Parts: sequence; structure tokens; C-alpha cells
Amino acid sequence: MDLLIRDINQYVTLETYYVMSLPERRRNALQRKFADYVAREYRDRLRRAVIRQELADSWTPLNEAYRNSKIQNGLNPGMWIATSRLIESVVVIRTPMAMVVGIDRRKVNKESKTHLWLIAKALEYGTDKIPPRPLFRPIKRKLERDLPRLFVKFLEERR
Repeated sequence: MDLLIRDINQYVTLETYYVMSLPERRRNALQRKFADYVAREYRDRLRRAVIRQELADSWTPLNEAYRNSKIQNGLNPGMWIATSRLIESVVVIRTPMAMVVGIDRRKVNKESKTHLWLIAKALEYGTDKIPPRPLFRPIKRKLERDLPRLFVKFLEERR
């Protein structure tokens, strides 16, 4: 089974293709279930990477003054996390054509009144003042490499 993962704006769309040995109806059901499985795995890996700061070594460190102000204000000093709001806003949505993993566009930072997806976009790609600290793209690349293993795991869990 091949799985194509492509970027669409701030989201990643997961579309499954064929498993030739199954009848079409069963094949389609299996594809949908595997797409859901992979989407949830992607969401969980994103959350885990932030909580554990798994990519911190590849990111530009926070400015020392900013890091200290986070600590003084009782916020998490890690990157991609001050409170848990941003990472908890990563959702999996089923559309008629795909599974979508991304930041819920309705969620807003209570203090700054900024949409969380805009904060995530600034962190992912950087701005003129903030260096990029990619999270979605490296996790997506790793997930793509792991697809064969994930498919085997998915089938084993279904037994």
C-alpha cells in the first residue's frame, strides 16, 4: 500500500491508494482506516516531539532574555510550547477526500488574541524576527520513511 503525504497550507493531507489483493469495497475501507491510523500517529508524534523537545538540537535556541521571561512568567521554557494550548490544538479531521492533520483554525491565544495556526506558521517557517523551528516538516519526513513499518503494525493491531 502506498501512502502519499503532501503539504496543503498549514495542513498535511493523507491520501491512500490501492491494496491490489483485496476486493474494492474492503480495500477502500482498509485505506480509510489506515489513513486515520497514520493521521493519528502524525498528530501524536507532533505532540510528543514538542513535549519532549525532540527537535530542540536542530533549532536555533531561544533568545536568553525571552527564555528567562518565559520562566519568570511561569511558562514552559521550551520551544513550540509556552502553555499546552498550541500543541493541544493539533487535530485530525476527516474530509470526504482525505484525513487532515493541522492546527484548529478557530483556536486563539487568549493573551495575544492571535490565532494559534498563525503562531505555528511563524514557528515552522520563521519570520523576520523569529528563526524557523520546523516541527511539522521533519516529523512528516520521518513518518513517510516509517510507512511500511506502520502498515505492518496497523495490520498486526487489527488481528
